[in-house]
Amino acid sequence: MIKKIIIPLLCICYFITACGGQKKQAGLKEVEITIDWAPVAEYYGIYYAKKSGIFKKYGYDVTIRIQNGAPVVANLVGTGTIPVGTTTSDDILRSYSKKHRYSAVRRLFNYNPSSIISLKENNINSIDDLRGKTLGVNPSGNPYLQLKNLIENSRDVKIDMDDFNENPSIGWGGAELLLNHTVDAILAYTTNQALDVSLQDSTMNEVFLGDYGAYSYGLVLAFADETSLKKFALTKEDVGNIYDAIIEGYEKGYADIDKSIQFLKEEEPTLKDEKVRMGITKIGSLNNNILYPHSKIDEWLIDENLSLIHISEPTRRTPIS
Repeated sequence: MIKKIIIPLLCICYFITACGGQKKQAGLKEVEITIDWAPVAEYYGIYYAKKSGIFKKYGYDVTIRIQNGAPVVANLVGTGTIPVGTTTSDDILRSYSKKHRYSAVRRLFNYNPSSIISLKENNINSIDDLRGKTLGVNPSGNPYLQLKNLIENSRDVKIDMDDFNENPSIGWGGAELLLNHTVDAILAYTTNQALDVSLQDSTMNEVFLGDYGAYSYGLVLAFADETSLKKFALTKEDVGNIYDAIIEGYEKGYADIDKSIQFLKEEEPTLKDEKVRMGITKIGSLNNNILYPHSKIDEWLIDENLSLIHISEPTRRTPIS
């Protein structure tokens, strides 16, 4: 009889712990924030805000949930299923085209993380340099859609999609394909696959799609529509406060990288210190050096006929230190 009682109790306790359940914090408003991927460098500011007490300073007891991809979170927030979560501006616009709605969408990253990653020896210093080369791609990923849009619409790009070969096998990886010379370049993310390459070959080179005017934010914070927010007991004031707390987390976490790494590894012990450090350093540097024209992505959502990717005049970045 004792065993029959203890085992369910242990299961219940594990379930509560695994879901981040804690005792309610007196005087604090409970909020669930959903990130669109595992606890890696891109989300260091959110974990720093939680674990350093920034959220509590703003009056919130935050639980961080994890989902499987930016498109999923964009749809969950856009349908009012969850109150707030991270995604990309591309996925917001795609979700918006399905009539999903948001009360606010604020950028967390000031830059487009999509880049063409190659080794210096391959002499790929522009999109046009892909002519005659083999590019590793993920055809279902945002970087591929951005590149295709740039090639079709940008005056700064002179090649066509048929001018280079595609290897559609990189999925979420790709570094090894480049390093073993299966492909001449990969189309991926500067704070993920580019780090994997640079950890093994410091001569890595990148061509950023954002430099060609593909204004796409790699990480945004999306809030459900106002009606849906009410059922989660959140207000317009909460939207501003939660966003400000997270931005403070990114700023202070960038200034305290050792602590940021510690906080992330408490959630995901398998993370490699060197890659996380490089990621946070790169994110902070890019955020400080890119000046895109919008402070709020809400401004993009006024026009029902907005294209998925915005083609504008290029914004050149200062060198990454």
